Amino acid sequence: MDEDLKRKLKEKLDQGTITQELYDEILTRWKTPEDEGSKKEKRSEEKHENKEPERTSTVNVMGLGKFDEIYAKELSVSGSVKVSGNVDVSNMDVSGAASIGGKITLSGSLDVSGSLVAGGSISCESLDLAGSLKAEELDSGKIDSSGSLTIKKRIKADVIDIDGVIESDIVECNSIQIDLGSTRGKITILRCNTVNISRQWRRFHSASIKIDEITCRTAELEGVIAKRIIGDDIMLGDGCEVDYAEAITLKMSENAIVRKKNIREDNR
Repeated sequence: MDEDLKRKLKEKLDQGTITQELYDEILTRWKTPEDEGSKKEKRSEEKHENKEPERTSTVNVMGLGKFDEIYAKELSVSGSVKVSGNVDVSNMDVSGAASIGGKITLSGSLDVSGSLVAGGSISCESLDLAGSLKAEELDSGKIDSSGSLTIKKRIKADVIDIDGVIESDIVECNSIQIDLGSTRGKITILRCNTVNISRQWRRFHSASIKIDEITCRTAELEGVIAKRIIGDDIMLGDGCEVDYAEAITLKMSENAIVRKKNIREDNR
């Protein structure tokens, strides 16, 4: 309805020729295609504004790179890159040096053979580490590390395989395998169903790792220095030094030291 018709209709309402109900009904019925079109256009604009921005295909950094943030399908760093904000990509490969001020979110894999430092958390499907990684938190389905893994707060994963150094406040997983070399690591709290920690090839007979508290179902341990270990079935091998151990079955090497132990009744 054009403005002239609206004006005349309003005059009839003011003169009492038509009722308010009839006036409202006529306005409702006489909505023009332009009215509907403008609404559809507005809805389309709102939908477009709320649409997630498209990812760029691949970001390759072979020299020096500096970004506020990165939102892409792939990020490959063979040079040196500094990102002040967040990184959100499908897959990330670092063979050079990367410094990320915010968090790193990946729907796929993270491969690090160089150096990666993140000021925030890291979330990925899998981590393959042969270099050095430092971050606040790490959440990954699978972790395979032969390098240096330092997570300030918490590591959460399904499967963890360590053939290097691991340091973290809390580690939570379904299973963890740690092969101790000449270097050492430290975990404050380890919560895991299955724990296997052994000295590599028996060459590193004095290698050890400090884990203050272990809560598990089964554990086979060597070179573990702990304040408290609680589980169902525990085997303490050479080099283990434990203040308190509690289990349903507890087996010990003659070279293992347990200052206090408690054997629970089997109610499984």
